[in-house]
Amino acid sequence: MEQVFGPITVRSDGLDDRRGRQYVAQVLGMLRALDTIASSRAVINAVRFHRKPILIRPYDGSLGPCNAAAGGDWGLFPGKVLFTPYLHGRHSPCTTGKSGEYEAGDSPFESLIHEMTHAVRAVAGKLGSLSAGDEEEVAMLVANIYSSETHRPLRARYEDNSAVDEDDAAYGQSYFADNHDLLRDFHRQQPDFTRWLARVNCPFNPLKAYFNEVRPPGW
Repeated sequence: MEQVFGPITVRSDGLDDRRGRQYVAQVLGMLRALDTIASSRAVINAVRFHRKPILIRPYDGSLGPCNAAAGGDWGLFPGKVLFTPYLHGRHSPCTTGKSGEYEAGDSPFESLIHEMTHAVRAVAGKLGSLSAGDEEEVAMLVANIYSSETHRPLRARYEDNSAVDEDDAAYGQSYFADNHDLLRDFHRQQPDFTRWLARVNCPFNPLKAYFNEVRPPGW
């Protein structure tokens, strides 16, 4: 089963009819919700901007029990996202901490934004132009802007889901100072995408600080 959301195709590969319909409905519902929030709408608009199709299909477990993935060059789809919302159940250790709540950066919406950022990089022809660590940092940056806008804890490291231990604004200032070169490279590679993200009003937004500093055309 498959349905489309603009240039994004949601397909239920490997699921039976009932589970397939449920999967497609869940992901489409998430995309519609994300399209109403400024930070995540910037990600979806970046997909629209490049006019290249992205495929979202169920995560198959190939990278471990608590993962998702994204990439490019997959048949007719220059961008791909392997993702299953609520794959492990609401109280699985894969998706929750000891408190029973989602850990920093680990909610289904944050996971989808993280992977869709990789897919946007793929359809723009930029995925892999930075080091693997920097590609993950870019995806985590975008997801953290979304987290800040939606009042979720920020994720401190890619390696785990530990939360930032300072307030969003203070962390944004230190992130801007520590990652200035990454912000510069991200902007140079994707000026429109980064401009849309920089216009999001939330406490953590190092891209806004970068744009205010360099004042590029169109800002």
